[in-house]
Amino acid sequence: MPPTYEPVLVIEGGPNDGETIQLHGRTTTMGRQPDNNVFVPEAGVSRHHAEIVGADTGYCLRDLYSTNGTLVNNKKVPEGEYLLKHGDIIRLASSEASFVFRSTSAATQQITLAQPAVGMPSTESDEDPPSDAEALSDEAELYEGTVHLTLRVEGGLGLIFSFTQQVRQMPELRLLRLNNNPMGGADIWLGLREPVSLGLMLLQMEGVAEANPNTEGDVRSLNLVLRPDKAATAAQSARFTF
Repeated sequence: MPPTYEPVLVIEGGPNDGETIQLHGRTTTMGRQPDNNVFVPEAGVSRHHAEIVGADTGYCLRDLYSTNGTLVNNKKVPEGEYLLKHGDIIRLASSEASFVFRSTSAATQQITLAQPAVGMPSTESDEDPPSDAEALSDEAELYEGTVHLTLRVEGGLGLIFSFTQQVRQMPELRLLRLNNNPMGGADIWLGLREPVSLGLMLLQMEGVAEANPNTEGDVRSLNLVLRPDKAATAAQSARFTF
C-alpha cells in the first residue's frame, strides 16, 4: 500500500474488502442508517452507532450509546473519547467488516511519544544520585488518549472525591468515567487532551503517594496509592518538568 498522507479507514472483510474511506471534515458518522458517512447495513449495528471526530490532537472515536458497543483492537471503547492510533482496528458490534485507521501523521506522533520526557538537570552529584529520581524515571514517559487509573486508598474514601476534584480543575485532563473497584478504591478513565508526563503530574497532586505504570492490553494504565498525609514535595517539583 502506498504511504497514507490523509487519514483514512481501510475496510477489511465484507463485500467492500480493501476499499478506503477518506475522513473528510470534522465528523465522520458510522452506522446502519443510510445517512451515515460510513454505511454498515448489518442487524447488530445501531442506526447511528459511532463517529470519528477530527481534533487538534488527532482523530477521536466515540461510541454513540450503541446497543452492542464499538470495539477497537477487540476491546470495547470506554465511555467518552478514544484517540485513534495508526493501525487501530475498529469494529461496530459483531459486524462482518472492520475498519483500519491509517494516518502517517498519527504514526509519526506515536514514534515521538514513545520517547521518555527529558527532566531538568539534577543538582545532585553523579556519584550519589537521588533514589527517588530512579523510582520516578518511568513516570516521565508521555501519555496520550485514554488512560486507566486504578486507585488504592490508604485512608478515607474522601480522598477519592478530593482527587477527582483536582482532576476536574486541570485543563489537560478530562474525567471520562469513575467506578468503585472490589479493593475498596476506584477505577478512573481519563481522556488526555494533549500528551503529558502523567505520572509526574499526578505525583504532585495532594494525596497521591505513588503512581506506578502498568500494562493492561491496549489501554495505558497507572496504579495510584492515595494517602491522607501525602502532598507534593518541593524536591519533586524542582527536579522534573512537564
